[in-house]
Amino acid sequence: MLLGTICKCEDDLERMRQQVAKDGDVLLDRFGQRVAHPLLAAIRGCETVKQRALRGLNLEADLPAKVGRPTGVPNRK
Repeated sequence: MLLGTICKCEDDLERMRQQVAKDGDVLLDRFGQRVAHPLLAAIRGCETVKQRALRGLNLEADLPAKVGRPTGVPNRK
């Protein structure tokens, strides 16, 4: 079941990314205001589901161990 979820997510992600690439990251709403493409939120959600399914199969993608400023980079003041 997890493998099927991963495959479906990957198919959905490819389809959604192609649509965003075609439309652009920003769209105009009905009032002429610039808004983020609605599929960006769906992509983020699908990525989360895929990562959880991968974790369930002990196939986590290699992610950085720490989040934040890389070591050796001075702080700007």
